[in-house]
Amino acid sequence: MSSLKQFACVSILLAIVLTACSVASPATENPGQLETVVAATLQAHTAEAPAETVAAATPTPAGVEVSFNNVSFVIPNGLASGATSILEPAVGGDTAPWEMAPEHIVFKLNGYNGVDPNQSTDPAIYVYPAQAFAEVSPGASLSLPELQALLASPSAPINRDSAPGIPFYNAGQDLVAKGVRLNFQSGAGIRMISRFSQFPGAIIKNGQIYHYQGLTSDGKYYVIAILPVVSPLQSTPDNHSADGVNYPDYASAAPGEMDAYFLAITGILDAADPSSFTPGLASLDALIQSLTITP
Repeated sequence: MSSLKQFACVSILLAIVLTACSVASPATENPGQLETVVAATLQAHTAEAPAETVAAATPTPAGVEVSFNNVSFVIPNGLASGATSILEPAVGGDTAPWEMAPEHIVFKLNGYNGVDPNQSTDPAIYVYPAQAFAEVSPGASLSLPELQALLASPSAPINRDSAPGIPFYNAGQDLVAKGVRLNFQSGAGIRMISRFSQFPGAIIKNGQIYHYQGLTSDGKYYVIAILPVVSPLQSTPDNHSADGVNYPDYASAAPGEMDAYFLAITGILDAADPSSFTPGLASLDALIQSLTITP
């Protein structure tokens, strides 16, 4: 699929069209339907999947325990010093489509070990009521079915074409690497290394995120984790092709050149040792796997 699919303008236009036309997603047509579909999805997910598509189980890590309302998790030692818990109010009415959301919980990690001076993304974990989010957010009405489809097909690849975007990002996802299925204490999901942007710029060593999306086994809660990482790439703003992959100038790129570039960078990251990322992916996986959400 063309990298043009990833442009933010496409996401914006689609969100506006969905809002203007009041197009309902399957999850919004009947209250409670999302929970029913998720239950079936997670039953399929329990089927044996190829080992390379499932992250290894990790015991509950030693670290900082965080608990707020019905959500708790453990921050592994050395990853962050703690978290600020926030109950965000619902946003609706006359606002941008990607900002619409029901009341939800946000955990902002403090003293995070992966923050780079050149990265502006805050490390955070979001927990939404899934059905309500799908009903008010055009982005969530698209991303939730995409997540369900991946969980229902354990051998399906996790890539740019199949991976769900972040509903509240006004940007396109032009990189998906290291995609695996990863369970947490209360459900299942997928993790990946992603890059979101307004146009298909060069992939450099910073600017990527550890991106997790999951659903509780009862289908009631939708989890999104956004945690910055510094990747093992050598490319920098001053040297876009330091990893041996030529970055074509977008304005003059021949058909297929941008897709070939992104695929090559994805291959490099897929082959990289998980410990070569900062923070290491094992520590980030352990954080997600410790997540518990009670009814």
